[in-house]
Amino acid sequence: MDFFFWGYLKSQDYDDTHFPGLDELKDRIIDKVGETDPEMVQRAFEDILRRLQVCINRNGRSVEYR
Repeated sequence: MDFFFWGYLKSQDYDDTHFPGLDELKDRIIDKVGETDPEMVQRAFEDILRRLQVCINRNGRSVEYR
């Protein structure tokens, strides 16, 4: 979805001392996504839409967005 959300997921349950294998990693990611506050996900989507609109307004040129 966005670099923010991926970083958020990693911060919730990331253990770099143990690689669980792909199946366990997938299950852990699915669990954490299911536990995520829906309002936070909504805000992240809204931010993506704002960034896209700025990009459209600038005719596709690169944008530093804050």
